[in-house]
Amino acid sequence: MDRGERLDLDAFASAFSHAWARLGKRFLKVECWQSYRENVNSASQRAYEQGEHDRAVELLREEAEADRPLYADVRSRGIEFARIRVLRQPLTDYLRYELPAYRIRARMGETTEVVRADPGTPLPGVAVERRPGGPAAQQ
Repeated sequence: MDRGERLDLDAFASAFSHAWARLGKRFLKVECWQSYRENVNSASQRAYEQGEHDRAVELLREEAEADRPLYADVRSRGIEFARIRVLRQPLTDYLRYELPAYRIRARMGETTEVVRADPGTPLPGVAVERRPGGPAAQQ
């Protein structure tokens, strides 16, 4: 992971599109970040942050519907589509927001496996600061 390159959204979309076209059998998405900012226009995340949790779930459903063509492509090509979500306790606000999306997307055919990580386990993209005499603090 240290050799990775951080891409802006346009570069990511281009690279992803190219890789997706060549994909043959399996797409595995591994998510390790415990906090994350969705697209700045993410109405669902904004609603969640404003305490409108039911509205956030409704918006997550709508956002998932926008991905229905992706799931249709997955089925038509016979691709196994799975996500591995690594999480730590206590859950961050972002993960509490994100977990309902996994249930919604499971109904659309996506498989999500949740893996609990020990607080001291280093994760890609997550800086862990060890405080003398204290627990690790995530940044």
